[in-house]
Amino acid sequence: QHWLERLPAFEYIKKIGGLPGRFLLILVTILLISFPLTQSLIQLRQQIAQKQKENFLRVAVTETWQKQMEKFSNKESRSYINHISLLENKGQLTVNLQVVTSQLYSDKEQKQYLDFLAKRLKRNPDTINFQLVEIPTGKFVEEKAPPLAPPSIIDLQSAFLKEVTADLRSLSLPAPAQMINYEIQTSSVDPLNIELIYLSYREIQADAQSLITQDVRDRLVYPQAKVSFRRIDPNKGQLIFTETQVDLNAEQKKILDQAGQLLSYYPNLQLEMITYLSSTEKQTTLDSTRSPLIRDYLVNRWKIDAERLFLFTEEQKKPQTTIQLTLNLNPNKSL
Repeated sequence: QHWLERLPAFEYIKKIGGLPGRFLLILVTILLISFPLTQSLIQLRQQIAQKQKENFLRVAVTETWQKQMEKFSNKESRSYINHISLLENKGQLTVNLQVVTSQLYSDKEQKQYLDFLAKRLKRNPDTINFQLVEIPTGKFVEEKAPPLAPPSIIDLQSAFLKEVTADLRSLSLPAPAQMINYEIQTSSVDPLNIELIYLSYREIQADAQSLITQDVRDRLVYPQAKVSFRRIDPNKGQLIFTETQVDLNAEQKKILDQAGQLLSYYPNLQLEMITYLSSTEKQTTLDSTRSPLIRDYLVNRWKIDAERLFLFTEEQKKPQTTIQLTLNLNPNKSL
């Protein structure tokens, strides 16, 4: 009403208050309403026209592909359209076509399709940007895959051991204990029993064993797993030699057999020998007699690689050799 008061004829209409004045007010109101309505109708027509054009392009792209490219020359199915994307900007039409096909299309075939499509749309091929995405497949008729052969016991065992190895690879023990290996036992009574084998001068304390046991169960996600511990003492004893001794006696062989058995069973172990020379002995005596005796015995009887046998020397009143197992060390000298 306020804007009507500004009209020159408002006072006339106000005074008359008759039918013409009322008609004039109704006409002005209709004109004000019809203007935005006209704009909305124009936008709707444009959207409808755009949708019709897009449908026309989509039909043309689909029918041209089905007619010219979808089958082999023997009429057998070769491909089908999986997705179509269209975009037109400044007179340039981009056609992105995704097809599933049993045989990829050559550049020549793609160029032929572009020519067919341009002819169908009555456009210059240069105004069409054709992009083909191919998804290879062997067959179009979905067939039931043949049932896989059930895994053998060996396959299951191998997969299980690999998983356990991966889970326990980073398991650490409290010093001075060093992990050597582990053994797994299964039975109907105890589904999973893991024995941790470690190298240490002393036993792992009970509270530490409890923590390690829980750690193993968490890693394997198996709360019922039973975990046990077996310690291997690094110190295997002493070999006492006389200055004129040229062969190993029974007691010395027994000590070396214990070490050789462990070395052959656990390839990550090495043997460190600390030899004490008397003041009257020389290094040449050690190199010519004592070292070859120990080395040859372990190499010949237990098939131990000589590179896993290491020697250190010190001076002492009584000539003897201390046998000690080590794990992943880098000794200074081998026998």
